[in-house]
Amino acid sequence: MSEELKNLQRTSDIKKKLNEIIQSDAIEDFLKTDEFKFDYKDIDYRMKKPTYKMKQEAYKERIIKYSRLLKEKNEDGSFTYSVEEDLIKAYKERNIDIPQMNRRLDKLCNDKEKLMMKLGEGLSKKASVPELDLYRKEIEKILLEIQDISLKKTGLLEFSIENQVLLYFYAYLTYLMAEKLIKGKDLGEGKKESDKWVRVWSKYEEYENEQEDLIIECSYRAAFLISGIE
Repeated sequence: MSEELKNLQRTSDIKKKLNEIIQSDAIEDFLKTDEFKFDYKDIDYRMKKPTYKMKQEAYKERIIKYSRLLKEKNEDGSFTYSVEEDLIKAYKERNIDIPQMNRRLDKLCNDKEKLMMKLGEGLSKKASVPELDLYRKEIEKILLEIQDISLKKTGLLEFSIENQVLLYFYAYLTYLMAEKLIKGKDLGEGKKESDKWVRVWSKYEEYENEQEDLIIECSYRAAFLISGIE
């Protein structure tokens, strides 16, 4: 199976799990620390917001990927992938308005960020439980709509060059962002090496060959952290 098809299959699972963040205390932890921590097979992992350096590295990889897919052809000489603009025009003739979907997604993302700020302020000021729950429910509602529109858009544009490159971009950032905790060795006599956070994967190829469950756990948290980065 091609890397592109693997990414597409994974996307649906990732988006469906995003609302789990809202249902747990993880959102409060994130607002305080800009990171998500979780346990997987008795190992502590964390996903932190991507740094400028990480984003620059991912953007470079994105350009390389785009150039490759732009030139890729089938055995009959036709191009394997269509550019998004051509697909959008074709869908427009069938009264499917993808630009309108994009505008709606932009508004939803902005609304989500504003509510996240309000939730963060409410938590810091120890607002009432009903007020905090209201923010949580509104955020969850927005995330579900974002998921619905994104899944529909992904289905329509799944084989466009732009969509394939964006999926790769998110996957590459996930690979860069994931860290695991290495616990220090017991040196005896009450002494112990310091715990330290290290990258989960040293190469992108290792990420590609990782257990699917761990990739999903990292990816849906990463999708939340890098939402809106295009």
